[in-house]
Amino acid sequence: MINKTRYIQKALACIEDILVGAGAVTQTRNGTDYILNKINADNLPYSGDSETGNFISIKEMFDLHITDFIAAKVIIDLHTAELLSIDITLSMLTGTTFDYIEGPTPSATEADEWWLDTDSGKVYKSIGSGTGNWVLQYQNIIQNTFDDVVINADIDSSGIITTDTIDEHTSDAGVTIEGVELKDGIITTDTIDEHTSDAGVTIEGIEIKDGLVEGVEIKDGLVEGVNIKLYSSFPVYKIDQKWQQKGSGVAVDRRTIQSPNCLEVNINGALYQIISQQDYDLNTSDNWDSVETSYAANRAGKDFYIYACEPASGNIAVIVLSANSTYPGDYTADTSRKIGGFHCLCVDAGTISGHDLTGYLRGDILPLSVWDLLYRSDSGNEGMVWHEQIGKWVDIYLQSGTESNTASVFEGTITEARTWMDHVEDLYTVNKFLLDDSEFQSIAAGSNEETSVDEYYEETTGGHIDTVSRRMISNIGCESCCGVRWQWLRDQGYRGDGTLTYSWKNETGGKGRLYTQGAYGDVKLLAGGAEFVDANCGSRARYMSDTRWSAAIDIGARGCSKPRIVHL
Repeated sequence: MINKTRYIQKALACIEDILVGAGAVTQTRNGTDYILNKINADNLPYSGDSETGNFISIKEMFDLHITDFIAAKVIIDLHTAELLSIDITLSMLTGTTFDYIEGPTPSATEADEWWLDTDSGKVYKSIGSGTGNWVLQYQNIIQNTFDDVVINADIDSSGIITTDTIDEHTSDAGVTIEGVELKDGIITTDTIDEHTSDAGVTIEGIEIKDGLVEGVEIKDGLVEGVNIKLYSSFPVYKIDQKWQQKGSGVAVDRRTIQSPNCLEVNINGALYQIISQQDYDLNTSDNWDSVETSYAANRAGKDFYIYACEPASGNIAVIVLSANSTYPGDYTADTSRKIGGFHCLCVDAGTISGHDLTGYLRGDILPLSVWDLLYRSDSGNEGMVWHEQIGKWVDIYLQSGTESNTASVFEGTITEARTWMDHVEDLYTVNKFLLDDSEFQSIAAGSNEETSVDEYYEETTGGHIDTVSRRMISNIGCESCCGVRWQWLRDQGYRGDGTLTYSWKNETGGKGRLYTQGAYGDVKLLAGGAEFVDANCGSRARYMSDTRWSAAIDIGARGCSKPRIVHL
């Protein structure tokens, strides 16, 4: 939780400078009126028309008068701690005349006499005659040094704040509002939950619905108003930079996930933070919710998730890595929030001259697979990498599964013998679509060129080796771009067969017909090359012969997705 005490101090330091602008305010002290609309040469307020009149300093006013003397509305930006504005008014306890203002305990002559103890700043009222019948009415809780601030709030003899007007946070521990304890300006009990989603909860008569005070302006998570100022809503997630793989220079960096420098996350209505950049080595078991995932072999070709979790105490979030996609072990959906994830390399990349992933080992983090709540795919990030040049997330693996089970996973069964139209529908079902010609060339850069897979009819996705023993992986981490299956692209082609005759083709699976020239006419572009083609394979290899209704066993597909537009 952001501690704003020092910013409140700054605000109060400005009060003396702007108090004059609050207008003429009359207050009574020991029978003398002070008109606080002028200052003298010493920058102090004075009364009357001459600088020689009676005056007291601002500090004295805070020292000598009860809490209800001053009311201020101080607006501070929750995230930047910038002082936005201060509104000042002055008042005095209506109709109060002090029969005694200082010295030892006086002897009252009757009930309902008032005594201001100037040593303590407390105000007493007599309930009878003598020295033993004084009852505490108010106590000054604006300290001389302004270290602790409660403005326009009255405390009765039991230490209870009796008004419903609290305009700022206090750093005093143990201050109570109608039985609800405040520590450092935060309600620490469950009696009143300002973050609640329950309708009908009230604080001093102010209704809260879905964590918001209705009808009161909210500014950067603070409810701004005369009667109440409490945290009402926090951002779901804020960072100063992306999560990232630490680097590729040394082995430990390739398996280390690195946090932003600053992070704020809302977990079940409470705000938690990271205030400095942290490194999380995947080989360190304490960073995981399960020891098994700290072993590289158990991470090969899998997706993992980053969770921010509630600490046992304080407001520094606990970061836990997990293979669980819902919540990590030892936590629940209420005590954790999934904030990101990454994918690990399936098979050692080996040494590839000039390749971005040369030297990477299985279980290392694929650098461009790292995502978080602000930087992610529109489809879900499992099995995907980001490619800046085309501005899209791209499947690491060839498509496996169909329809709603369409996926990009390691060692999945390659989806084949399926028409272009069916692949399009599969991918759209999971918010993905096919690459186009130029996009494929870009994402396949760094792949093996003019070779194919060194296996007879490879049926599963990822980890392939070509005919010259080189890993079949692109610079950004896409597997099997060239030489495993031809891959459908979005681009339209044309195949002529020497005839000018046109006809309707019933090839859409009962979803309309196609009117094309000759036997073919309409074709869709294929890219990359298939096994046994060898020298014809590559990032720029294209095949323009198959119609959209072709369903061959040497044709597959690879999906991509737009980045998600995030509103948190």
